[in-house]
Amino acid sequence: AMDVLGVNVDNICWYSARGTYITMMLDRKYDPGIVAQHCGNSVLTIYKNYFKNLKERDIIAELCLEFAA
Repeated sequence: AMDVLGVNVDNICWYSARGTYITMMLDRKYDPGIVAQHCGNSVLTIYKNYFKNLKERDIIAELCLEFAA
């Protein structure tokens, strides 16, 4: 079956959808503790497995802004 975007939804599993959800929430700067609670993970698991998806350059730029004030 195809969805509106032309994606074959028969090939999507809950595990992939969950990983996409976690990554998207972290990319949007949601608190990792809240994301972990939503997904039944520990914060350590979130940091260990999903923070590698964030761009190092973006993190450094944010830290520079944060500490410049």
